Amino acid sequence: MERREFLRQAMRGGLAVAGFAAGSKLLSTPSARSASWGEFAGNTSALAIPESQRAKNVLEVFLDGGLSPWETFYAIDDEAYGKATGEMWWTFQEGLDSVASALAGCGSLVSGPMLQPFAVDALGAQVNLGPFVHPLRSRADLEGRLRLHVVSHNVFPHMPAVALASSGMRLGQPRLAGLGTLVQRGFAAQGPLTRPVSYVIGEEWIDAFQATGLHPAHFRPVGLRVSELQSFVAALNATNQAEAQHPRNPLLDLYMSRFGSGLVDRSRNAPSRAPVLRHFEAALEMRERLPALESMLAASVPELGGGLEVCDIKLPFDTTRRQLELAASLLNTEPDGARYVLIDDNAYEVGAADHGYDTHLDHTRVSARKVLHFFRRLAEMINEPGEHDPRKIDLDRTMVVINTEFGRSPGSQDGSGRNHYPTAYVTAMLGGPVGPDQRGIVGAIDSEARPVSALQPAESRAAILMALGINPLDHNGFSQSDIADVDSERDALVKLREVVLGVPL
Repeated sequence: MERREFLRQAMRGGLAVAGFAAGSKLLSTPSARSASWGEFAGNTSALAIPESQRAKNVLEVFLDGGLSPWETFYAIDDEAYGKATGEMWWTFQEGLDSVASALAGCGSLVSGPMLQPFAVDALGAQVNLGPFVHPLRSRADLEGRLRLHVVSHNVFPHMPAVALASSGMRLGQPRLAGLGTLVQRGFAAQGPLTRPVSYVIGEEWIDAFQATGLHPAHFRPVGLRVSELQSFVAALNATNQAEAQHPRNPLLDLYMSRFGSGLVDRSRNAPSRAPVLRHFEAALEMRERLPALESMLAASVPELGGGLEVCDIKLPFDTTRRQLELAASLLNTEPDGARYVLIDDNAYEVGAADHGYDTHLDHTRVSARKVLHFFRRLAEMINEPGEHDPRKIDLDRTMVVINTEFGRSPGSQDGSGRNHYPTAYVTAMLGGPVGPDQRGIVGAIDSEARPVSALQPAESRAAILMALGINPLDHNGFSQSDIADVDSERDALVKLREVVLGVPL
């Protein structure tokens, strides 16, 4: 890649790694409420999660397409919960499309009882973990620190629902920013970083996860594809070699200085707002830090061999496994590893018409294979107690978040499928500040599949920032109005800490 082309892409935010040049005057933008962006200052200091309880980093997996809660995290076998109408857990209990039939060819992936009691919800109903999450529920160390959130919104199409669930903001809102942008900015404000700290791994459309909202574009997370990682690292290497042989032309520095001096407001002796110039300066700084990024990614390149076998499905390439391996490598790099990695998981049908976990037809058979496969790979990538494998996730330092844009309908669609259902669905957290004391369920889904005391997407997003020690209510982040049923910013932070994360003051 030629230097000119590289700069052009960098200015467009294609690589978006300039945000780790946090020590520069361009990127130090203090908020009106705190000395540095995302800091808990003044009367909010006592509300922050104690440093000893914080997550060092976060792995979020977004199960693209919509995860059904009824066979996974929220199976209630009480007859009052839909048996008469064939809904929720009871929809597919008989016939060729039954859950039992779907699992018949999956062998050791599912053993023991169909349901496993988990916890009582806000209505006092006994909630069970279903068979499709068997690999997770069979690990007592994982099930023992699982915190489930009932979430609700009213957006039915995929694209706007993905934007809302991943950012907490609706399409059209200027503040809409992916969580990685806020994490990148929060840690950049704490001191100079040698590498980016936010990454988005995905094979298809990941724009919503990389959105920057009203934040400077150089805080955009780095986007990676495991299918193209080797070629990307090779391009970085070629660029670094070229830069080493042809250092930046001193004339460029001179021209930039002169141009910038012409954009100073003499009445205030302060630079005028010039986003394009700021982005170009950040791109120049980025080039000086590319070797650190290359070395980190080069060590993370997974072997591209190895196929997928789940139930009766065999494929040559296991995208989910490679994405999790890459994420673990980025999170475990020392020093200055990733603070936030999001995987946009489309299961094993990358590019298929019915993407990811979207199951309008053949719900039980397709979901059994895809969901079982994902949770098997996730469980394999998390250290068991006493294991200490540096290639895997350690829940004492990493919080794992399982997210999706919505759930699936409580009743069937066309006899064998489930439709979109944002009215009441379930997301999950485990690890970091979420330990055994936080195990349980926030909110409830009632016998009519309606939400009770459900969270809004923004509340789980903001709580992740709190788990990392970042104040989510700083300017252009979240606001008090994004948190339901609170009367002040203090109340909002208390709700995020005590209700969403379950960490008492």
